[in-house]
Amino acid sequence: MDTPVAVVTGASRGAGRGIAAALLADGWRVYGTGRTVTDLGERGIAVQLDHSDDAAVGALFERVGTEAGRLDLLVNNAAAIH
Repeated sequence: MDTPVAVVTGASRGAGRGIAAALLADGWRVYGTGRTVTDLGERGIAVQLDHSDDAAVGALFERVGTEAGRLDLLVNNAAAIH
């Protein structure tokens, strides 16, 4: 079976970081996104972007499609708290 692929938004810290770590530990390939996201470890791809930038978000999903050829799970955890 192919490795499942996930995008976890807001993976810089907190719940998003934890969700990304759990998926990675379970064998998933994870694209973790956020303004300050850093190295996620093996099979983890850190993608720094501002989720309010529609073009950047679009480019992320184009990248996932090109590199992984699929997306099995989207965890929409990004938040802006003012």
